[in-house]
Amino acid sequence: MKSVGFACKRFDEKQWDGLTLADLQKTTYGATLWEKSGDFNRKAGTETIFYEMPFHELHPQLISGRKVVIQKGTGFVPTSALKLILASRFKERLNIGLDRAFQGLPSVLADARVGGFIRVLQEHGMQLLVAPKSNSGEDIGERLTPENFNDLLVRSFPPCMRRQVEAQRESKKHLKHAGRLQLRPFLKECGFTFEESVRWWQGEVTRDPEVDVTSFEKNYLYDVEHAYGKKGHFQGQNPFGCPKIIGFPAETTGQVHGCACKLDMPQLKQQLHKWKVPETSAMEMEKLINNGKHYQLACIEYFKATHPGHSGDGVGNSPSDFFKESCRYHLKKKENASPSKAQAATGTPSQANVA
Repeated sequence: MKSVGFACKRFDEKQWDGLTLADLQKTTYGATLWEKSGDFNRKAGTETIFYEMPFHELHPQLISGRKVVIQKGTGFVPTSALKLILASRFKERLNIGLDRAFQGLPSVLADARVGGFIRVLQEHGMQLLVAPKSNSGEDIGERLTPENFNDLLVRSFPPCMRRQVEAQRESKKHLKHAGRLQLRPFLKECGFTFEESVRWWQGEVTRDPEVDVTSFEKNYLYDVEHAYGKKGHFQGQNPFGCPKIIGFPAETTGQVHGCACKLDMPQLKQQLHKWKVPETSAMEMEKLINNGKHYQLACIEYFKATHPGHSGDGVGNSPSDFFKESCRYHLKKKENASPSKAQAATGTPSQANVA
């Protein structure tokens, strides 16, 4: 702790008039130690070592959770709570180091000794943040348009994107920044042209009584132009991959974004019931989430439930992969059904009738 610059020392009740170790043990919620006993946890004792540190060094969660005692600007922290403070300090220093490294990136990339390696490292990192573009130009035989939007919304949208669109329509409130940032490039990747995207976003956002056409053009049009490379750095915006969406900050009041499988379980179950997902599939999704937070696997289970007979291969890396695989599924299903329809239309007798 001293090596990382912590201004703290072990509590000594002799130096505090009227404050004893027993007082801290009784009044510190976080000082209770627990141990596993069968299916239950039982009290195993109380912390015997506390550390003194300035109030401003305490992690906010320790204060909001009333897990430390504070007196005269000094916090008394039980040993078990130190890991939270140390982790917070490590995160702060890591962020500072990353910022410093980013500032020196141009000179590092210019260094022939390590520049090539850093570029490869960047490419691998971006694969976790952004959906791969290798199949973006692939013709799947169907693209998203304003005309087929409502059908494909129910049929082929992944849960995270479908929930955003439906929430915006049901509440008649426009999506907040994080939601629009997540949805915009997905619609573009699924086939929306720039003109169609402008028309769709204007129609959806102006459902909100507080947003008229003039307000849309002033406050929202630029983001659509930026997504298509017509403004800003002129490179356009690529859709996010599942790891990035799963890592989105938690929603606050009025927000709808991130991974739908990260919803509280009662809320997720209600949503799945609304979407008519079979109970057995919903239970399987619940197991995957509760036993390891396997959100991507849960999304694959949702895909299999809504696409009977599909193995789930090719799904789970990005929302656009989900959409495209769904389109392939339905295209193949349509092709398999077409021979029988053609036979019925021409009146060709079946083998049974000939017999």
